[in-house]
Amino acid sequence: MTDHPSNLAWRQRHATHIPSIDAYHQGMFKVFRKLLQTTRTGRMGNSIGPILEFLEKYSSSHFEGEEAFMQEAGFPEAAVHVQEHRQFMVELGRLHERFNQGEQGIEGELVLILSGWLSVHILKRDRSFAAFLHGRSRP
Repeated sequence: MTDHPSNLAWRQRHATHIPSIDAYHQGMFKVFRKLLQTTRTGRMGNSIGPILEFLEKYSSSHFEGEEAFMQEAGFPEAAVHVQEHRQFMVELGRLHERFNQGEQGIEGELVLILSGWLSVHILKRDRSFAAFLHGRSRP
């Protein structure tokens, strides 16, 4: 079950208790809330381009580190996790390309993509990795 986008916020259930991953997720929630606020007020203007650029760079950097961390830890579900990262980046890239070609009104799609990512990927994939990692590190 996913949260309605307007109710989506960082909650303790999103925590992986891996500081670098939680910091990234909290940053994504902040960007998402800002995107929602901007779309509600109708002040989107040209800000969608910079938001897309930020999300692509921020996510790419995070995914690179997270994937290295998974590989180093020997996480057995890493391939599925990585595939979801790639798909997310493809979706962001497609939206960005459409924006660059002059298409208007894509912020609604971006809200849906991000809300799905934040409510499903984090709760399923990232918490699964965290459980694996924390279970492995117990004495």
